Amino acid sequence: MKFFVISKPIAARHQSTTVEKVRKQQNTIQRLKEDGILDQCYTMVSGGTVYILNAESYNVVHQMIRNSSLGNTNEINIYKINENI
Repeated sequence: MKFFVISKPIAARHQSTTVEKVRKQQNTIQRLKEDGILDQCYTMVSGGTVYILNAESYNVVHQMIRNSSLGNTNEINIYKINENI
């Protein structure tokens, strides 16, 4: 299944970006693409990121996000994409 994930920073919990954090995020994105989990990743000008992910279920996506740094500092919305259209 495909999922549309919108991640927006929570101002009160937003953390400063460092070169180390950017490199870690780049490595994670590359690994997820190689593993076939991440189809696309877009940065929003207004702040935040949009991901198109492949996963077995909503719970798998939710668990991936909770185990990442996104779960603590960002507002996350997860939508299942209907592929039958």
